Amino acid sequence: AMLGELCELRRIAVHPSARRRGLAGRLLDELFDRAEAAGCRRVELEVAASNEAALSLYDAAGFVVVGRRRGYYRAPPDDAILLDRPLG
Repeated sequence: AMLGELCELRRIAVHPSARRRGLAGRLLDELFDRAEAAGCRRVELEVAASNEAALSLYDAAGFVVVGRRRGYYRAPPDDAILLDRPLG
């Protein structure tokens, strides 16, 4: 979703049989290119604190932790980690 100069990444997924091949990283690169072309200056997202694979992916893609929402997810219970990445 694009909100002015801010883009929010809501979901990214790779089928389990296609994981560990760099596809998610390529999807993020494409997202960054398209978001920047559309006028976005930064991308933000939230991810479950226990989702180590996603956190590692986003860290490698240049996202930084900017906050935490305690008890945000209910099923299963978990905190949300807020991430941000500037573009350009």
